[in-house]
Amino acid sequence: MCRLDPTTADEGLGYVDASWSAGQQLLSSLTPDETWEPIGPIADPYAYDARIDLVVHVMDEFIRHAAEVGVMRDLYSAMPRTIGHLHGPNAHRRRG
Repeated sequence: MCRLDPTTADEGLGYVDASWSAGQQLLSSLTPDETWEPIGPIADPYAYDARIDLVVHVMDEFIRHAAEVGVMRDLYSAMPRTIGHLHGPNAHRRRG
């Protein structure tokens, strides 16, 4: 899979789906014993860590970043829809 940074929401969703599928395929191809083998030199300072440690780390990062996206979505949806609503001549009356 070639890494290209997505520039639209649809591309971002496609990127996440493709990355998830690739990770699932790789993980399902490992035997239980292989999951406990060291990652190897490609992981330089983590070369001697078990592959399963990387899987858990990736899952943790995915959960954390997905939660951040959810918070941003919720904050965006709670924003007023016009700038005038915040800064118009009667803005002081709207703040309750």
